[in-house]
Amino acid sequence: MAIQHESDEALVKHLLTRTESNILDFKREQYKLTSGNQRSGFILDIVSMANTPRDEPAYIAIGINEEHGRVVEVIGVDSHIDPADFQNLVNGHTERAINFSYRVVLVDGVELGLFEIAVDKNVPIMARDNFHRFRAGTVHIRRNAQNAVADANEIGRIYEWRQSAPSHPANVVSAGHAWDIFYRACNQFEDGRIYVAVIGDGLSATGDYGQIFASVGWHMVVDFDRETDESGVFFHTKEHLEKRRSVRISALDEPVGILSRSTCLWVAANGLESRPTTSKGGTFREWNRRVSGPISAAMTNVARVTEPLPVTAIVISEIRDETRVICERLDEAFGDRLDFVFASDSIHEDEELIPQFEGHAVPISFPAICAGLRDLTSENNAVEVVDFPAYDGGFTTVEPGVARWLEEELELVHQNLGTTASDLHTELEQFLR
Repeated sequence: MAIQHESDEALVKHLLTRTESNILDFKREQYKLTSGNQRSGFILDIVSMANTPRDEPAYIAIGINEEHGRVVEVIGVDSHIDPADFQNLVNGHTERAINFSYRVVLVDGVELGLFEIAVDKNVPIMARDNFHRFRAGTVHIRRNAQNAVADANEIGRIYEWRQSAPSHPANVVSAGHAWDIFYRACNQFEDGRIYVAVIGDGLSATGDYGQIFASVGWHMVVDFDRETDESGVFFHTKEHLEKRRSVRISALDEPVGILSRSTCLWVAANGLESRPTTSKGGTFREWNRRVSGPISAAMTNVARVTEPLPVTAIVISEIRDETRVICERLDEAFGDRLDFVFASDSIHEDEELIPQFEGHAVPISFPAICAGLRDLTSENNAVEVVDFPAYDGGFTTVEPGVARWLEEELELVHQNLGTTASDLHTELEQFLR
């Protein structure tokens, strides 16, 4: 759960003195997300507030008994849902990511839940597809403290609000603007550039996030999640990433062996629970002594086979001692051809690592990154099948994962190489045969 700031209690106490409105809602109980109808109802609450023109954040306070919009009793909440689950649910069904957060706030010894929907004029936000009550092509807003479908006049006011001068503080970056900054910092995910990810142990890649994350075609991923191969990002990404690269996972318990430019090396920096001998606890110093040498060798191996291409390392992890070690090893392995991008929803430009590695700091969440990458996926589709001309004039199909494995040792010339949406020319087909 997010850590409570000193001002959170004062904020909620102030909200409790107000009446429900288009930017404030009180809920007696925690959201239930069991059925599709319940999940779509939650999405509508967040989207409606996000689309409503306003000059301040909107809030939903959980654990409050109200009558006629006014607080009559502070009940509290006895259960909380992982904020990442809320983010994944909403941003998995919207056309663009919404800049909102959920945190637990203690008020006079009572736990409450608080949603905060930031001021973001990159609106209206609509559904990517029909999902129960959340319908594609419909603009939802708050009207008279209730969710409603916007009429023509209200849609006009939304666009007027969108075109007006920014009204939120300069240090608040909207989700849409954050993606633009992130996209540019990552050199627009251009072809001919090597991409490395450093990911924390709290990321969720459920839904289509695994497929979207794989669309980058990573050459190396350093993952701090001990369960990544069973329930984490690797588990949800591997199948899709294998359509682009030969994927190897290493817990640094043995040499990684020979790599090629078509390999993605996935390093479990904390070991894996599925391999008990690699998942060891201990202090940071013990971890550093155990990991520093093998991970340096692995990175040097990746650097060698990708030379001299430029490299971008995207750090999607909280800044801690282990992160610094990984960044130092990356810097040693790739040298001047490496750029750093530090991306998380809690990043600050004054973090020590940012100037140390001359990196870009982008305040953006993992769901917002995936939402932005989703729009690029259609422009960067991997080859789904690999067809080789057969001796009898037909074709032999090889699964993408097998083809990526063969490419570690061989250069494959196949029917799909260099093709576009148009049919392959007869002359090229004959040449390949």
